Amino acid sequence: MFDQALGRIRKTFGGDKPVFLKLEISPNRIWFLVREIEPPHKMKKQICDLNGLHDDFLGGFEDQMQPSMKQLLDKIHHKEPVTESQCFSLDEIDWSKLPEMRKAAIQQTGADVAIKQVNIHRRVGYASALQVEWEFITRRDINEGFVQFDTKGNLLRSQQPLPPTVLPDQLEPENARVILKAIRDDFGPQTRLIGIELRKNHASVKASPPGHPELGWNYSYWLRDGMEFWSDKGVSHPDNDAKMINADEVLKMVDMLDELKKKAVAQVGKADAEVEEVNFYRYRPRGSSKLLLVEFTMSNNRSVTYDSTGRLVR
Repeated sequence: MFDQALGRIRKTFGGDKPVFLKLEISPNRIWFLVREIEPPHKMKKQICDLNGLHDDFLGGFEDQMQPSMKQLLDKIHHKEPVTESQCFSLDEIDWSKLPEMRKAAIQQTGADVAIKQVNIHRRVGYASALQVEWEFITRRDINEGFVQFDTKGNLLRSQQPLPPTVLPDQLEPENARVILKAIRDDFGPQTRLIGIELRKNHASVKASPPGHPELGWNYSYWLRDGMEFWSDKGVSHPDNDAKMINADEVLKMVDMLDELKKKAVAQVGKADAEVEEVNFYRYRPRGSSKLLLVEFTMSNNRSVTYDSTGRLVR
């Protein structure tokens, strides 16, 4: 079915045209987002299966929303008019790598997993779209994980199968290392950021939107999906780059994270104190520091801050 469906899609949309935003390959069909050739270059949701090529009959849901609700969702998901540079062509994909990557995905997450779905998309970057990536959704019973590769088959990111409501604790040093490395790769190692916040189940990054250094935006960040615009409200912006940070210097602090967490809990002096979030920054409206600061916020609303040398600040 796969070869037949892919051939039909290629015949209809061409192999060399960068018009595909995403392909989702499952055993019985290929679902995809394709950019129309003619202006205004709208995105179409299509399905190719044993019945041929046809529109996704549920794909018009967002178009039927009230305009204000659709604009809100577009903003939350950082949607803008799709350009060719955000898309990819079928000829960019080395389809011969599929069996090799499928085997590697199973090895990465365990021999007892099944491959539920294979996705292909160009990951969204901070200033522009990034490389085309393969994603294998793995399943063990009701638990799902993922393994992501570049087009050459090199491993990029992975997550072991977990229950639907569970995510890795990103305050644990190794998980923090993984998410911070992904933030560095997606935002760029030297991109100046206002701050990075880690919580147990997600991360957020405060940064200026590309081309607008005077503004501050808050991006939600997920290991699997990368960044999504969340809010442009309440983000204070420092008056110069020296008060900003980059993901590379934050990543270098990961080895200190576990020790600093223990010191922060001891500093609070409560047996039931638990770290709920970790913030990395130089600048706050109430003051700034030449050194990178890491602030631990506890479940009892107490907070403890250290600098990058491990010295207690407050």
